[in-house]
Amino acid sequence: MQNELTTALADVRDAFARYPRRAVLDGCPHCRGSVLVDEHDLYSLTISLGNTVGSRADVKALLPVLLERLLGSDDLEPAIVLGKLPRQEWRTWPRVEQEAVDAYLDAVWRALLADPPPRLGSFTDPATFLDAAREAGERVERFLDQSGPGNVCSIGIGTWR
Repeated sequence: MQNELTTALADVRDAFARYPRRAVLDGCPHCRGSVLVDEHDLYSLTISLGNTVGSRADVKALLPVLLERLLGSDDLEPAIVLGKLPRQEWRTWPRVEQEAVDAYLDAVWRALLADPPPRLGSFTDPATFLDAAREAGERVERFLDQSGPGNVCSIGIGTWR
């Protein structure tokens, strides 16, 4: 599973490499002004990113680091990060970008099911992942269908069906 996650993250980085990361993002001139991008406080940035801070290109530029951080720490909220996607109309993005995000979501789901206990960074359990995937605009059944009926019951999310 680790290889699949590593590959998925590399594909996300490659797909979004053409969007330069800026050290300072434009914020709403009425309420925020410019905002310094600080990787040590990405949580605060994710709340306003794509809304009152930054543009769609900034969301795309920061997406690789946000998705990687979701796996490596518990300091981000998965539903907030993945909730940025529909607001940025990610299903209209170039195919390579959509496929990279899809592959990431699939790899995370499979890793959560494969390695007990089911925790992976900020994804504290499969239900947390499914909540975040729903915020991304994805149908929960997409993932439940991959897990099979035995896994759905054994991970305690049978009520999702």
